[in-house]
Amino acid sequence: MVAGTTVQESITIDIIEKLEEIDGPPDYSAALTVYRMGANIMGVPRLPCAIVLDVGADEDDGAANGTIQCTRRFDIILGVSSYDSGWPADVQAACADVAAKLREDWTRGGIAQTTRVDFEDIWDAPADGEMPVAGGHVSVTVVYRHLYDDPTFAV
Repeated sequence: MVAGTTVQESITIDIIEKLEEIDGPPDYSAALTVYRMGANIMGVPRLPCAIVLDVGADEDDGAANGTIQCTRRFDIILGVSSYDSGWPADVQAACADVAAKLREDWTRGGIAQTTRVDFEDIWDAPADGEMPVAGGHVSVTVVYRHLYDDPTFAV
């Protein structure tokens, strides 16, 4: 964790960096291009891709013990080309790679209590030439704590 960086941001960075390590082939067409938050799967310039969305956290106010416990959810949206009939295998491989990569270090570099992959699913858009994109969704929960008065210090 970089000094002055919040635990939340450090966890987001770790997730993005882990996804960038995914090679791609031979399971699907190319390595994942990873985007953060505001990207739209239908408008990304390069497939296959992963879009990391931080969808918020529940916080347990622990003022009595000087910490706050956060349960933060991330949605990882995956996109692959659906031009060929192999897209279901490509999306399933990408979802499996994301889940496996995030399970390698469930502490996110020692700053989280746990990382849990909640579910994976896949979907497709018609390959009619307009938007030939198939996608996957991996939902992840990360539980971490930081000091009550210092969100940059993991405990």
